Amino acid sequence: MRKIIFITFVSFLTFLVLNSCNLFVGVGDKDTQPPTIEITSPKDGDVFGAETINIKGIAGDDEKLSKVYLKTTGDWIDLGNEENWSYKWDTSQVGSGKYKIQARAVDLVGNEATNEVEIYIDKSLPTLSISSPTNNQYVKGVIQISLTASDDESVSNILLSTNAGTTFDIVLFSGGGKNVTISTNFDTTKLPDGDNILYFKVIDSTGKERNYQLTLKVDNQTPSVTILSHTPNDGYIILSEDTIISGVVNDVYPPKSFTLVVGTNTNAVGLSGFSWQSALSFTLADPTTNTIAITVVDQ
Repeated sequence: MRKIIFITFVSFLTFLVLNSCNLFVGVGDKDTQPPTIEITSPKDGDVFGAETINIKGIAGDDEKLSKVYLKTTGDWIDLGNEENWSYKWDTSQVGSGKYKIQARAVDLVGNEATNEVEIYIDKSLPTLSISSPTNNQYVKGVIQISLTASDDESVSNILLSTNAGTTFDIVLFSGGGKNVTISTNFDTTKLPDGDNILYFKVIDSTGKERNYQLTLKVDNQTPSVTILSHTPNDGYIILSEDTIISGVVNDVYPPKSFTLVVGTNTNAVGLSGFSWQSALSFTLADPTTNTIAITVVDQ
């Protein structure tokens, strides 16, 4: 009986000694090193439009990662325990404004690390106001284009197309600013005579764009007059009858004004589009040779 008790006592002491050593070693090797985590994309201060944002990052630990979490506008999202992690954030349900993206890494013993970036979502389109020329304005030669573009974030480009929007090869502005006002010369002789539609494109810093149209009535042609009929004919002696003279104006658009002068007298002219007609009255008391002077002013 004594022998059995002695062996049991010795075994119990051995158990305590061994486990004490194990406990001592465990306390000495406790993991106090936090994991690492970094959001590599997007960068702090990046601006986005109405789009899906691809969020990427890296995480690590000296032992082993337990979890990677991500937070945008709601609760923490469990992304697993991959060191190279990513997440696609659909921003269609959020409005314009500043947003904080947060990432959190947790290791096996509960140590944590966090990282965050702040971005701006801009869903509003840029605007453009053209003060000169006005829509359907008659123009010729070199004119001045004056306009103002605005955006709640930044205007990056203002482009012009003269080929119905096929290509925007004329750069009116390239830079930045919430409100951009420019004035520049434009040579209308590079356009064909007649109605021409200019297409303007304004682009903001997030790539959102808006198009505007402006119609110009280009007339770089000098007007001319053709006399089609003259009753009585040229050189006839006029007694008491009226002289009827008519013709057409040769130009891109119907004339703005038409003046017909016989001697020192200005006569009334009936003008319809490009066609004109005037009745000239003479008195017998003043027989003379009269020269008819016609002045036409285009648009």
